[in-house]
Amino acid sequence: MSLSLISQPAAPQNPPRSFEWPVSGPVTNAMTAKHPLGIDIGLAAEPNAPIYASATGYVVYAGGPACCSYGLHVIIDHGNGIQTVYAHLSRIDVWEGQLVYQRTQIGLGGNTGHSRGPHLHFEIRYGERRLDPMAHLAPACETPDSIYPLYSVLNGDCALAPGSRYQRSLEMAISEQPANPR
Repeated sequence: MSLSLISQPAAPQNPPRSFEWPVSGPVTNAMTAKHPLGIDIGLAAEPNAPIYASATGYVVYAGGPACCSYGLHVIIDHGNGIQTVYAHLSRIDVWEGQLVYQRTQIGLGGNTGHSRGPHLHFEIRYGERRLDPMAHLAPACETPDSIYPLYSVLNGDCALAPGSRYQRSLEMAISEQPANPR
């Protein structure tokens, strides 16, 4: 009788070309020289909003002191030196070593650490470098409420996003068309 060991699968070898938004909300701080680590996504409308993994990967850190710095935060490794950071959470729903898939809930938004109000601090790291998340987040269409996921632009057409003003406009335009007499 032979025993086979179950090993942890390898981290994804091809990191995503674009990342999904981890939560919907306005970008309250863009990545600039004065704010060089990432972006802040405001959560004033829903302070404890669910936070989702931007891409598939392994949780390499889940914790932190609620009082200081990033507060409660999660770091996900996507392979090839790419990691994402989700900071100032009020609750963490994942553990170190866990494989999480894109859009898996990893925690709840919050106001822990050095924070001036409820928001998600989001970073994309490539080795020692910080990448501007706005250059790597998938484009998103406007939706009537702040329910995740934001709908990605499909072929440049936001009309395909259910519930968006573009979808409602398209539906109204179709409904206002006169019946096709035969």
